[in-house]
Amino acid sequence: MITIFVGILVAVLFILPFILLGIKKNKGGKHLKEALSKIAKENKCLITISEYLADSAIGLDEKANHLFFVHTFNGKETFQHLILSDYHHCEAKNISRNVKNSKGNFKAIDKIKLAFIPINQNKPIVDLDFFNSDENTNISDEIMVIEKWEKTINKRMKMHT
Repeated sequence: MITIFVGILVAVLFILPFILLGIKKNKGGKHLKEALSKIAKENKCLITISEYLADSAIGLDEKANHLFFVHTFNGKETFQHLILSDYHHCEAKNISRNVKNSKGNFKAIDKIKLAFIPINQNKPIVDLDFFNSDENTNISDEIMVIEKWEKTINKRMKMHT
């Protein structure tokens, strides 16, 4: 009887952190979804395609061809709104450095971002930072997400030029 109780207790203690992490992610996702919808609405747009990560969200109004991005860090939100027709193309950027330690060499990722190259060369490149090692040490799906969005956005840009 005690063995069963100990087994159940160990299982609960093992599973509980994953459940709590999932709850936290869902709450963060809901907040990001609301923030993304709000900024789109303020710009008279409607998000038709979107994706949500732990600290950021990206969405597109396919009809208006406007892109929206929300990023949170330490409770502060930053918003970006891009009119895709103002940009030539976008590039997925994985900024990393080589690190050497006692176990060998490896790459440490510093930033993962989408860089938007403007048509007007006098305007600056706009970066949407999905991951920054100064803000967060845990990386999840950011690389796959920016690669997917790079393709989606560039395809839309080609269609509208």
